[in-house]
Amino acid sequence: MRYAGILFLLLFMLVPLAKGAEEGNGSAVSASKTETPTPEKLPPPKNIVDFLSYVTDLSMRFVELEGQIDAPVILSRFQKEISDISNQMQVLSRQVSAASSDGEINYDQLELIKRKAYKLGYRIERVSTPVLKRIENLSTLNTEWVQKKAVLDTWVKIAKQNLSFQLLQEDIITHQRKVDLALEHILKKLNPALAAHKKSVDLEVKIHSLTLDMTKRIQPFRKNGGKVVSIFSVEFYSQMNKQLLETIWKNAIAAAGIQKQLFADQFNFILVLCLAVFILSILIHRSKKIMQASADGYSFTQRPVASAIFLCLAGLTLIDFFNEDAVPLFQGWETMKRIIILVSIVRLSRVLLDVFWKKRFVFQIIMAIMAIEFFKLLNLPQSVFYLYTFFATALILIFCLGQSWYLSRQKISFFGLLGLRFVSLILFGILVLELFGFQDLALYSFNSLLDISIYTVVFWMLLLATKTLLELLLQTTPLAVARKNSVVIVSQLTPVIMLFYSFILFILALQTLGVYPTKEAAMKGFQSFQLAAGFWAVSPGMIVDAAITIYLVSLFSKAIQGLLLQEVLPRYNAAMGVQFSIVRLVNYAMLAIGLILVLHVLGVQLTNLTILGGALGIGVGFGLQAIVNNLASGLILLFERPIKVGDIIQVNNEAGEIKKLGLRATVVQTFDNAEIVIPNSDLVTGQVTNWTLAERLTRVKIPVGVAYGTDITKVLEILMSCADESPMVLSKPSPRALFLSFGESSLDFELRVWIPEFNERLTVLSELNQDINSEFKLAGIEIPFPQRDVHLYETKEGE
Repeated sequence: MRYAGILFLLLFMLVPLAKGAEEGNGSAVSASKTETPTPEKLPPPKNIVDFLSYVTDLSMRFVELEGQIDAPVILSRFQKEISDISNQMQVLSRQVSAASSDGEINYDQLELIKRKAYKLGYRIERVSTPVLKRIENLSTLNTEWVQKKAVLDTWVKIAKQNLSFQLLQEDIITHQRKVDLALEHILKKLNPALAAHKKSVDLEVKIHSLTLDMTKRIQPFRKNGGKVVSIFSVEFYSQMNKQLLETIWKNAIAAAGIQKQLFADQFNFILVLCLAVFILSILIHRSKKIMQASADGYSFTQRPVASAIFLCLAGLTLIDFFNEDAVPLFQGWETMKRIIILVSIVRLSRVLLDVFWKKRFVFQIIMAIMAIEFFKLLNLPQSVFYLYTFFATALILIFCLGQSWYLSRQKISFFGLLGLRFVSLILFGILVLELFGFQDLALYSFNSLLDISIYTVVFWMLLLATKTLLELLLQTTPLAVARKNSVVIVSQLTPVIMLFYSFILFILALQTLGVYPTKEAAMKGFQSFQLAAGFWAVSPGMIVDAAITIYLVSLFSKAIQGLLLQEVLPRYNAAMGVQFSIVRLVNYAMLAIGLILVLHVLGVQLTNLTILGGALGIGVGFGLQAIVNNLASGLILLFERPIKVGDIIQVNNEAGEIKKLGLRATVVQTFDNAEIVIPNSDLVTGQVTNWTLAERLTRVKIPVGVAYGTDITKVLEILMSCADESPMVLSKPSPRALFLSFGESSLDFELRVWIPEFNERLTVLSELNQDINSEFKLAGIEIPFPQRDVHLYETKEGE
């Protein structure tokens, strides 16, 4: 990590370049964003060729137009999404009206409705983006074809003034009709898009009006902290009467009916989910044989069913966090989903937590949340929530104080003691709010504390599950180095996993505490937040991205180094000094790549570094260019191994055997016993023939010509018999005798044979030539040679 630290310091030195680049290119960027279609230039009225060229391009654009304007999927998807949003908007409006008329609406409910309204607003924004892009594209096309219509009108004027253009008057009218038809098609597609956009705007206005209404209703609660009747007053307990019990029973029956209907509507999804839990629980149970008892994730195998339920529901929740449209079937089942997850957490906490007081604390938190979820499911009156909040807060506070006293006496678990005291302080503040009648604020604070606490437990369990899954995958991978170093790899990846889950926890905490109404707004606010000091501006998202990139590059570099030292280089019997040199070069290369990636993440324009790179490269460019080129080529030859010691290669017109493969040059010994020193760059950039790269097996060709009139079948038989009788010729691949062509003076044949050793090819060629010549003589076959007839003509004197 030493080099990673140096790289991180270098990045902060280069961050101002990013700011300067943004300011230097600001005008260009703004110009590109506000760029409008430029008017089409009129063709110069010189001749008919200009017109014909223009209308040809116009016809091609007309053919392409249908594909450019046809996008029915966008509008159909928009209509479906906007209809669903409209229905949810109506449900929210009815909830507000019903709660307001009953007088039971509270701060928590108002915040929940406001949060849902914000979510609908972000959803409309996401759905409307493709429609806006379509309107922009259609508007651009409309402008383009209006300009084409103006161009044709200009040609009409030219035709009236020039007699030669009057011949094209009918052609001009035809293309004017094409332009009018194109404009008509564009408008037909543009009108539905504009109507769809109007629907989204109307919905946005309604959502904005509902949000303002919620804000107006919340203001009184914020002014007095949600102060209502104190739970210690007689007036508060006067609400506990027979009518309250009847309301509770009525709400319970209604809630049961709603859950029954949801179960019937989503039966298929629930069935698939149960099947997935069943299969996953079997896999978790069987993984017990692979996991070590000392591993962190071994406890999951002791509760396979609870682990499977937790992983399935938590995984779907993570998917829903990043894409709400991916798991739409959870709508209406949020409360039941949370209750089921909480039950699985209770089961898992008994085996994952090894300290008794931690188990009790998690159990009390989960029980408190489950009670609140059941109260919400039954839609109990607000007074029940107030009373429950007081007693639950008091019980948890007593436990935290007692456990803090015990830990302070034992002087163990400093961070556990600190956390318990912090929670005790918050619980005490909630009780004070209850005593002074700020019931809504106390309820909101209590729910926020419980939610953040359980989020922390959930992501801690997800961290353990992710580490366990990675370790299982590495232990079952066919790569030996991964199996051998599985524990080290998982420990190195743990900070990245922790950062990922911490980011999600941070976003959810911002939403829970009301800093942002939705997680989408929280993520946008996190990314847009910037810290500026003079010309230096940096955002938390930028810092996180840069840190993750540096850490991942460092991990990748370590993985490559370990793979080279343990698996790759030992196979080639490379010396240890060579191995460490190669690994170090690889490390430098990885850090250089990481620097470029991080600069890109930070928005630094790499063109601003050209001056610095040019100054540093002067020495290499003038003095060491050839040496560096040869060294780099030597590394390429070392890694790719297109040639190796003992290979027979041919470079240009020289052939020989490689005797030494160095980092800068390669030594080749020719068949004349001369040694040639070839720079490695020539071997990389030039054409090299390696006769023995894969194997030393090679083919020998023997061309033979016989006189015209010779029996072709007899010649082929003789050639094959010579090949079969030679001890150096291989039977597989089998030899072949071919009649190739009719030459000028002979019938041309060729014998092709395979031999096991390249160095014996000349010997085999000589022996086969001798055998063929002897057999031809015995068979009376003549080998011709070129002949020329010279005719002399005698000329008479005077001619």
